[in-house]
Amino acid sequence: MDIQTASPEQLVRLVQEKELYLRKSPVFYDHKRAARQAAQTDNTAAAVAFDFAKNLNCPNISSNDACYRRQLSLHTFIVHSLPDDKVHLFTYDETVGKKDADEVCSILYFYFTQVLSEGILSLELFCDSCPGQNKNWTMIRFLHYMVMHQKRFQRISISFPIRGHSYMECDHDMAVINQKARVETPDGWLREFESTRKSPSPFNVVAVQQDMFLQITNHIKILYKATPQFPIRPMREILFTRAHPRIIQHRANWNGPFESSVLSKPLGRRGAACTQNIQRGVRTTYTPKEPTDNGLPFKSGFTFSPFQDCLLRVALTSVRSRTIHDYQLSILQQFGDLSIKAFGLQQKLKRYHSQAPYNHYLSATHR
Repeated sequence: MDIQTASPEQLVRLVQEKELYLRKSPVFYDHKRAARQAAQTDNTAAAVAFDFAKNLNCPNISSNDACYRRQLSLHTFIVHSLPDDKVHLFTYDETVGKKDADEVCSILYFYFTQVLSEGILSLELFCDSCPGQNKNWTMIRFLHYMVMHQKRFQRISISFPIRGHSYMECDHDMAVINQKARVETPDGWLREFESTRKSPSPFNVVAVQQDMFLQITNHIKILYKATPQFPIRPMREILFTRAHPRIIQHRANWNGPFESSVLSKPLGRRGAACTQNIQRGVRTTYTPKEPTDNGLPFKSGFTFSPFQDCLLRVALTSVRSRTIHDYQLSILQQFGDLSIKAFGLQQKLKRYHSQAPYNHYLSATHR
């Protein structure tokens, strides 16, 4: 809308919308501050903020060869405990996993079961409204599943800020890291994370392995409706409690009344059978994602095959570096029988990187 050509009624409406927007922005931070203070005084309550950090490149060096060639991206998922400011950094490169809802829920599942104390019964979560990672049906079903089926918590609340006012403690944690540090491999970034923060406590760095990522979406969808009849985009707070087994409570702001919506399937004949199977252990444990033939978690749609893509990505640059050389050689040795297929990639390798680690690997395995 052009302000210069707007009518007086439209100008009044725009001013009112702006004032309402500015009033909503601090309410989220007040809600988060209250959750932190409550968790500091109650041993059964916890408040957590989580978010993905900026992707970091490997190698992170000022070289033309490294700048214009394919680089390996390192993903970092930050989980910040608000009461005591303890931070866990879950790091993995793009050959291990993506950044979708299954990865987020898998890391949270690890955090809930391995990091949080068993005495925590009430949990407050704070994150942005990214639809592909946080604000989606997989996340909502997963939190409901943790309360109703896993019975890990008695109450979970998740809050989302409005657009443009989503700065949280996770962003501050990322700002502490020297993103211009000279780092060549993912292990170098892990050492950088461990030595970055001293007070109030160092970062707890967790190197994520492939078996940590779980197929949560397909595992729990049998318990829930396929097409819920309510939108999640306008939601600002969602509440899960054991007092309401089949429904979730949600509201479009942080001060109004909650609305109730049915999420799970009714516990009829088929629902009871599904629940009994879960209790008998048929589906109580999560199953890892289906790997490809070479054991790498690549999904369909890649330009190169998994072997080709990984080989080209670990061959990061032609800069002569012993660290990069050793890292490339360690990755190549993981393929074993697939090394014969690499003979057809020699022409491609010439266009991407130095063949020194590649030739050294072939000479060591085919003598």
